[in-house]
Amino acid sequence: MGRNVLRGPSQNNIDLSIGKRLLLTESKDLRFQADFFNLLNHANQDGPVNDINAGDFGRIVSFSSSPRIMQLSLRFDF
Repeated sequence: MGRNVLRGPSQNNIDLSIGKRLLLTESKDLRFQADFFNLLNHANQDGPVNDINAGDFGRIVSFSSSPRIMQLSLRFDF
C-alpha cells in the first residue's frame, strides 16, 4: 500500500477562555477567569485500525476525545 491510504475522520475541538478584572482600589484588584476545554463536547473518533492481520482492519473502533472540562478561577491581587 502507498502512503496515506488510510485516512481517518477530521478532529474538531473548540477551547474558550474568558476573563474579567475588577479594580477594587488603586492597588487591589479581583480577577475572574473561566476556561472551557472541548466546549461543544464533540466526540472525536480515532483513526482506522491499520493492522492488516486484524479482523477489523480499516474500521474505526474507538474515540480519542476528552469530555467537556470547565475550570473557574478567582484571584485577588494586593
